[in-house]
Amino acid sequence: MNNAPSTTWQHLAALAERAAALAESDPNQERRKRHRRLFRYLTQRIARAILREVGR
Repeated sequence: MNNAPSTTWQHLAALAERAAALAESDPNQERRKRHRRLFRYLTQRIARAILREVGR
């Protein structure tokens, strides 16, 4: 189970990277806004996961 946090962070980071790319390239303004919100949410999740792990 030692690899689980790292794997989770990597997965969340990959999703955040994709959301950021879509926020830049999607021609639909509403979808760009949703992608930006998703990117912010995912980066916050990553930060919380790291802080939780460091706090142990």
